[in-house]
Amino acid sequence: MHGNEGVGGASQQRREESMRATATVLARVEDQRFSKAAEGIRNGTYRTTITLQTQEEVRGFVQKGNDKEYGCTLTPAGAFCSCPDALYRGSICKHAVTLALCVIRNPLPDPADQARMQPKEERSFH
Repeated sequence: MHGNEGVGGASQQRREESMRATATVLARVEDQRFSKAAEGIRNGTYRTTITLQTQEEVRGFVQKGNDKEYGCTLTPAGAFCSCPDALYRGSICKHAVTLALCVIRNPLPDPADQARMQPKEERSFH
């Protein structure tokens, strides 16, 4: 590490990069898909599992009730999801929006706090 990388500034930059990926998704999504994602989060319909969250991307799974689970990746360049809506229409889907909103609601802890926590393979949110 150089200088003060591990003190405040690096964790703030990491959060900002994650926010850049989520902001890209939220800025480009159609209102109807945003509304469906927000409603699904509000009423507990969607289960979100974050599997990776780095400076450049967020990966996770979004599942609606007992229905299919779709893998999503968010980057500053855009959103990628395995659902038919995203694959065939090339649009940002409600699953990507759900993952983005989950990241905003549950940001990564500061690295100093993370070192004190027990290792976890994934973070799940309902």
